[in-house]
Amino acid sequence: MVEITLDLKDYDKQDTIFERVASRAIVKRDGKYLVVYSKNGDCKFPGGGVEQGESLVEAMIREVKEETGYDVDPSSIRKEPVYKVHEISKGEFEDVFIMDSYYYECDVTEDCSEQNLDAYEAEDEYRPFWFTLEEIRDMNSKVRDIEELRWVKRELLVTTKLIDDMSK
Repeated sequence: MVEITLDLKDYDKQDTIFERVASRAIVKRDGKYLVVYSKNGDCKFPGGGVEQGESLVEAMIREVKEETGYDVDPSSIRKEPVYKVHEISKGEFEDVFIMDSYYYECDVTEDCSEQNLDAYEAEDEYRPFWFTLEEIRDMNSKVRDIEELRWVKRELLVTTKLIDDMSK
């Protein structure tokens, strides 16, 4: 597993800290990758927070289904995450937000059902799309409100790492 740290250094003090663990999917099919695309023009690999009592893999499977409507093929999941991104940034409510995101390679079934989006995801009009890594990188590079859409920096790091790893 490759570990990547993203420290935005945009926090003043460290009195209160909120920590979160997330699990995300890297799904490739016919040279394209499954992402969630929003009305803001950003792309992110499907995934999200691990709920109490859930394993990383269980959370990833649940999040992919909710955000995209696709079912993960459990037999396709790589045993270990490919990447771990350790993010440190200014928190929304606490002084510091720390999140570890684990990225698993896997496949999804052909059929896609209805999404089950959270309110903010529905408001941002999350939709599943298949794009090349270069398309994902280019779209995320053009996002203007990167301070509001903080995950774009994380996804740019992961996308760039995937592109670099493929060229080796």
